[in-house]
Amino acid sequence: MTTRRTLASAVLLVSVTLVISCGHTAAVVCPETETRHWEVAPEWLQQRVSAAEIEAIWRKEIGFETIPEADRPGLLALFRANHATFSSKLRAGDELWFFSTPQRDWNAHAGRSGFVAIRDCRVVAVLAARES
Repeated sequence: MTTRRTLASAVLLVSVTLVISCGHTAAVVCPETETRHWEVAPEWLQQRVSAAEIEAIWRKEIGFETIPEADRPGLLALFRANHATFSSKLRAGDELWFFSTPQRDWNAHAGRSGFVAIRDCRVVAVLAARES
């Protein structure tokens, strides 16, 4: 009976713990009770990124090179201001992720992508890249 209770407890613990994978490495392990309050759904997380990669990924995500040259300086200035605000909230050890909503959201003109910082199973900062 004790073995069954222990096994049942272990199964329950596993069932309420969300593991988000990046490639083959588990990166974020948070209880569902924490992630249900996130403004970015855990399943939207696509890849872990470094702070140094964010601008390059943003440029690719929005198709920066396809934007008329005259519009690029203003767009870049806006991104960099928002990026500075995002960066000011970061601490050593935060996990940075690129996120994107599922294709069905994009098809319904409700898509979002961007970057999120996670600290102690809490979203501490979000930087939008693109919205439909």
